[in-house]
Amino acid sequence: DQVRRRIKEKWGFPCVRNPDTRGCDHHTTSLDVHFGILKDGRVQFVDVVKSADHSIYDEYAVNAIRLAQPFPPVPAEMMGAMKAGSTGLAISARFSYVVESSLTNLLR
Repeated sequence: DQVRRRIKEKWGFPCVRNPDTRGCDHHTTSLDVHFGILKDGRVQFVDVVKSADHSIYDEYAVNAIRLAQPFPPVPAEMMGAMKAGSTGLAISARFSYVVESSLTNLLR
């Protein structure tokens, strides 16, 4: 929960510049990442395994993970459950960007 909370604090919802209108558009999309946290809480790696529809969304998610470090140290009992020789904890995560609209929002 602490890892999720720290990442969420650093995560933003970027806009994609529309070349026709020169406006800022937000899109509903998602991406999947794998990242590793060393036992001291530092991020070892971040890999996007399924990209979003626009690369800026990938960049924002990866940056949120990197900016959220250092995380709390990985508890000894979790490290004990890892393969022998592991230096940290591997995590898979999905980042979902959702644009919400409703009749109420359109009428304001």
